[in-house]
Amino acid sequence: MVLAVSPAQGSTFGGTAITITGANFGAAPSVLVGGVAATAVTVKDASTITATTVAHPTGPVDIVVTAVEGRSGTLPNGYTYMVPSIENTPPVIQSMLAIGTRSGEPAEYANVNESLNITASVTDNETPVSELTFEWSTDLGSFSGTGSHVVWTAPRSTGAVTLRVKVIERYIGADSSGLPVSRENTVDGSATVSVHDEGTEVAGMAKDFLVLFSQSSVGVDAVLHDFEDGCPGKSAERDDTVKNRQNYRILSYFVGAPRVSVDFNGVSPFRSRRADAWASVDVEWLSSCLKQDPTLGCPAIGATRRDRGVDWVTARYDTPTKRWWLCDSDYEPSASTSLTRYLR
Repeated sequence: MVLAVSPAQGSTFGGTAITITGANFGAAPSVLVGGVAATAVTVKDASTITATTVAHPTGPVDIVVTAVEGRSGTLPNGYTYMVPSIENTPPVIQSMLAIGTRSGEPAEYANVNESLNITASVTDNETPVSELTFEWSTDLGSFSGTGSHVVWTAPRSTGAVTLRVKVIERYIGADSSGLPVSRENTVDGSATVSVHDEGTEVAGMAKDFLVLFSQSSVGVDAVLHDFEDGCPGKSAERDDTVKNRQNYRILSYFVGAPRVSVDFNGVSPFRSRRADAWASVDVEWLSSCLKQDPTLGCPAIGATRRDRGVDWVTARYDTPTKRWWLCDSDYEPSASTSLTRYLR
């Protein structure tokens, strides 16, 4: 005889521990809940059995207890399977950070072939982040590692590269009948990294500036086109270029190959200019005086002078424009000679 079951309802996923009360259960009865055998059946005494339900579609079902001798008892609609409320909310990508290992290096910046640490900051209401799946992809470069923190190696080519991540939460949900079914939530995130060939870029701007400076017919604005507005050195270099055009005509010049050092938020060796990079360039100019002024090394109009030394050109990286800009130019002379040849 089956009199009652407690609790009288539970999840369609099964796994609910129930207690059945009645009489004359015997030593080793079987228990059917909705026609499906329960597990972990234990006889406490002749009137009490404990068992665990298994998965079953939603709705009321009978409880049937059958003794070894064949006697059975039924509690019609004694137990109700209920659909659990377990539809998970998707993960949330709070941020993605891409940053190199060099001190002061800007976020989302990479030199060619440089390795960056990529971190996706993710939260999820139901699933630990360690149990989420992270699928990383990109069109250029390569990833190593797994999970929310990986390493990306930049390509040898320059330009904007998009890094993508798909975060997957896998969990057990319920189908239309309440039975367990595999489900997943996915969310996508991305970050764009600006890849540079920093040595080549800074060297190219430094040499271009000095070559244009060395051509007296080139206008001042063209000479300074790679200098960043807001850098104090741009105004100073404008003044120097204007004065050079007023006092000299450069007859010939030599501009050597720039030697570039990159040190974000560093200090250049000459005159301690704050910079992210600097180039030292061997230079030489042969100039003709446009006015007579001994203080300028011009004893007479048409006199020539030869200047030889190193020009130190600083640069800084600007994150909003995603490019390098020149900032200062300082000339360190090694020799300066005034000649008495007149060109008039």
